[in-house]
Amino acid sequence: MDRHVGVYDVAVDTHGRIVVAGDASALGFARFKRDGRVDRRFGHNGVIALAHGKGFYYASSVAIYRRNRIVAGGHHRVPNSGGEEDLAAVRLLGGS
Repeated sequence: MDRHVGVYDVAVDTHGRIVVAGDASALGFARFKRDGRVDRRFGHNGVIALAHGKGFYYASSVAIYRRNRIVAGGHHRVPNSGGEEDLAAVRLLGGS
């Protein structure tokens, strides 16, 4: 299986943790500790992939706001629509 993974944006929280946003056929996020190691407390072993329904999703921007909360914007490519895309916005809840 051909697996595509891309990173589109990076943000750093007040603890120095690095959050990356991109795609893995989903709105994809990963978090790393300040020393570059994967933060396994984040999501499932350091990764969160969000998709709802059919199509191709990707997170194109990420930001950190109060209390290290993560918000992101992205796109959903609609299947069989000739390349039409819808906007997506998410706020990740929980975690520390």
